[in-house]
Amino acid sequence: MKPIDLRIAEELGVRAPRVAAAISFLDSGATVPFVARYRKEATGALDDTQLRRLEERLRRPSALSPRGSTLMRRLLFDYCRAIAIRTASSRETR
Repeated sequence: MKPIDLRIAEELGVRAPRVAAAISFLDSGATVPFVARYRKEATGALDDTQLRRLEERLRRPSALSPRGSTLMRRLLFDYCRAIAIRTASSRETR
């Protein structure tokens, strides 16, 4: 499975380093208008529309990886079950 930045780059039809730079700015708290206006050199002049689509995709990881949420629920369930079994067995040994 491809990393998120590569998948978004393919969807937007731009190069991956531009998307990675935009993700970095957005993750650090920059707004879409700020990145579009003042960080053109790093993002390859991605426009507002492309940056908004990128931001939307970052907020919806389940759209990029539909099995991700199912997998996380399963792992959490297995972890809780293991803790319950350990707790029960430690009570029995006392």
